[in-house]
Amino acid sequence: QRPLPQYYPGGSGHQTFVDSELETLTPEQRAEIGKLWRDQQEQFPDMKNRGQSFIRILDYIRSGD
Repeated sequence: QRPLPQYYPGGSGHQTFVDSELETLTPEQRAEIGKLWRDQQEQFPDMKNRGQSFIRILDYIRSGD
């Protein structure tokens, strides 16, 4: 399990953070996030902390790991 990035504000800052981070990505990176997110939702339809799961995927793609 990937830890949340330290720069993630959480809480009410979640959507603003996501929107600003997505703007910095290439179309290919955004497409990859979309694919991974769909896969995550399919595998874990009842996942808790959905927002945090999305942030981990976003951080994974941003970091190039």
